Amino acid sequence: MFRAYEVAKSARQRIDFADLIALPTRILMAHPELMQQYREKYVWVMVDEYQDVSRAVARLLCHLCGAENPPWVVGDTRQAIYRFRGAAPENVEQFAQDFPGARVFHLTTNYRSCASIIQAANQLAMLMEAPDHTTPDYPERWIPPQNPCGALGDPAVAVAIADADRAEQAGIVAQVRHWLAMDVPAQDIAILARRNIDVRNIVLALGTRGIPATTSGLLTAEGPATWQAWSHSRTIPVPRSPGWRSAWGEDDGSSRISMR
Repeated sequence: MFRAYEVAKSARQRIDFADLIALPTRILMAHPELMQQYREKYVWVMVDEYQDVSRAVARLLCHLCGAENPPWVVGDTRQAIYRFRGAAPENVEQFAQDFPGARVFHLTTNYRSCASIIQAANQLAMLMEAPDHTTPDYPERWIPPQNPCGALGDPAVAVAIADADRAEQAGIVAQVRHWLAMDVPAQDIAILARRNIDVRNIVLALGTRGIPATTSGLLTAEGPATWQAWSHSRTIPVPRSPGWRSAWGEDDGSSRISMR
């Protein structure tokens, strides 16, 4: 069937999304002079989230970039989440082989998080590589800056287990109320959820308990978009007003629950 598809596509002079990567690679391989022209044209090439691109994209990059215009890529194999869509985290590990003479910089200082969060991230990274690891020793892959921010509460990381969705929502509401009572600005509180339906239910739970919130992330009429990695809801300091409104975006398909 695949061969028949390729024949029909060629006969009709059509291309698909995969061709947008495969055809340029073949053209550059077949025409070295053209490849050189593009290398001279695109002197600076940067690829972000390199762990989430496919091996085909890496091959295209190898032909588009050479010694005269080496690419700058940023990636972390531990953040690879799109392998099910063909991503190849090994691109990061093979970068030096794909581009001989490349310089590798290890970004070890984390400026985003407090020391307790960084410690938990280091421990989690160790468990991801060695699930049977039981000793308190672990390598410090990331370190805090010289003047790190402080954690909000102790412990900075806690695990809560709920036996039902409503129990989970009640626990989240209680935690948000606790932070608000500590004078944490509402706009600094964010809730991450795995499914879009969870985002909706959490926001509704907050609203019924008098905590206004808004959401961002993809919500569809057919239900949660399971391919999306994260959605988030964020509490916002807005006046109370009756009723929730669900506004369905007509242009990009996105939906936000907001106060009316």
